[in-house]
Amino acid sequence: NEDHIPHFIEVGGFDLLLDLALWSTMPGGRQVVAHISCLSSPSISNVTHSSTSSTLSAAVKTIATHHDPQKLIKLLAAALESRILHLNICIKALRNDRISDDAEKFMCDGLTERIPCVPLHDIQESEGNSTLIHNLSTLFRSIISVD
Repeated sequence: NEDHIPHFIEVGGFDLLLDLALWSTMPGGRQVVAHISCLSSPSISNVTHSSTSSTLSAAVKTIATHHDPQKLIKLLAAALESRILHLNICIKALRNDRISDDAEKFMCDGLTERIPCVPLHDIQESEGNSTLIHNLSTLFRSIISVD
């Protein structure tokens, strides 16, 4: 209801909506890795789950129509900045390094060197591979959240 939008914004509802969208648009772990790997057919699957994304987009547009768009843009920009910083952390985790130089942020060279040359859904269960799958799924979810 449009009458409740100002109060929704004041109590932090918009921030929570963005957080909810972050965690509800994609599964995690092996599920997301299998979804993005060769198990998914590009003709029938969509990485961003367009129905969830469309619903979020419609909600944002409705809120922006009935509230200060500049304030919402600032909230969206802050959320995007947070997700971009998280993406950099995910890249570092997958590369297994501790790059501190700002010039090398988001550097993807060598990113796939630790990933075996097998279909991702066929990676065997082990402690090392569990970490790899976790880091890979976190990277995929981070990229999708920036998108």
